[in-house]
Amino acid sequence: MNRIEILILDRRNGIICQEYIDAQSVLAFLHRTGHVNRFQVVVRKGEKALYIEKIDVATFTKTVNDFQTAQ
Repeated sequence: MNRIEILILDRRNGIICQEYIDAQSVLAFLHRTGHVNRFQVVVRKGEKALYIEKIDVATFTKTVNDFQTAQ
């Protein structure tokens, strides 16, 4: 299955703020809040995970899409 799960974590207390299934929704959430550097992202697909400490808006979508298509 090619489905991913993206969790937005609040950097201050580590609580999961939101849960998404695509990168565009995550970017829309970050744009709405206006606090890109306050959040961390965990992308999960099956047994694999990708942790993003600092979100670079310019390359975020490419990074998530590359992770999603990787075997």
